[in-house]
Amino acid sequence: MLKKNSILTNRQKEVLRYRRDGLAQWQVAQILNVSESAISVVERAAKKNIRLAKKTLDAFYTMDARFFCTIKEGANLFEAIVMIADEANKAGFTITADPVELVRQLRTENPECINDQAVRGYIKVFIRDNGQVYFECFYE
Repeated sequence: MLKKNSILTNRQKEVLRYRRDGLAQWQVAQILNVSESAISVVERAAKKNIRLAKKTLDAFYTMDARFFCTIKEGANLFEAIVMIADEANKAGFTITADPVELVRQLRTENPECINDQAVRGYIKVFIRDNGQVYFECFYE
């Protein structure tokens, strides 16, 4: 029996490739001879698997990172990023990502914790000695 060596099924990879190439769900459905709703289900499951894998990696990387601060619910996302950079400088950390990259990282890795420009729930911020920042999102 062959072992699965990916977090995505072959079908999920196929759908994501078509979508990455700019095809609409209905176009992918026509190519694969399935319904548009089937493509939607496959794509949503693939994205969920990717998010879970990223969260697992973040948990692994934060094991040797220092807890740095907490971004509270309702905080403005952009002000929070500036606060992280300022506090890191005061503490002697050099963050490897610029503020725009941190916003992108936070939005892509924790979309459930960002509502437009406001933080939903709260976010723990961790920094490794090499300057990498990791976010852990908590929400109801």
